Amino acid sequence: MVTVIFYGDIKQRAGTEKVEIRGNRPLIEILTEISERFNAKDLIFREGRVRGELLIIVNGSDWNSLGLLDKPVGDDATVKLVPIWHGG
Repeated sequence: MVTVIFYGDIKQRAGTEKVEIRGNRPLIEILTEISERFNAKDLIFREGRVRGELLIIVNGSDWNSLGLLDKPVGDDATVKLVPIWHGG
């Protein structure tokens, strides 16, 4: 299982700090499942793409900035979703 840890607005929307979901599939599939499960599509995606201001840390590396959304996430991985936007 993949442990997904939520921060900020995503944590608030999900109503929990973390969940475990099935791994061994592309990160984009995991993000889609999370967005649908917790009604967080607007927090994870914008205009059909993963938001650039969302840090997606997989085992310590930011897969979003590295362009690894299609890379499979192993069953023993930890994924952290960290929104870095803020109000003014």
